Amino acid sequence: MKSSKIFKIIIQAIFVILVFGFLGGSLVSNWNRLDIDFSNINYGFMALSLLFFSLAWIGLSLSWGYIIKKLEQSLDYRSAIKLWTWSQSARYIPGSVWQVVGRVYMGEKKGLGKGKTLASIAIETSNLIISSLIVFALSLPFWPTLEGFK
Repeated sequence: MKSSKIFKIIIQAIFVILVFGFLGGSLVSNWNRLDIDFSNINYGFMALSLLFFSLAWIGLSLSWGYIIKKLEQSLDYRSAIKLWTWSQSARYIPGSVWQVVGRVYMGEKKGLGKGKTLASIAIETSNLIISSLIVFALSLPFWPTLEGFK
């Protein structure tokens, strides 16, 4: 095996260990703050929430793939989902830069330009902020009276 392949495997292993290490550490340090009663779980709602979460996850990754295509980069949607999903796992490593670095790095391995990938992340983030503000604004009439905002 080439030394570059060994190096790549080592880096990937370190990445996975870091992600699970930080997630596990956070869970252990906050375990006593969890107040969970598993006897009251509504499995229908849990299945429905898992369905919506999955649809949102796929939708977000496909929208990023669409942005990449509009930036005249060649990436099939299956690869876009895979690349976006793997880069999302880096969010759980402290430091907000790892998700971006990971996506740029993996995109470069798939033949995407660094500048176009960075631009796609900026566009994606802008779209998320704008759509969140729209959903927030549309939900305001359904809120109960807020104390202090009368």
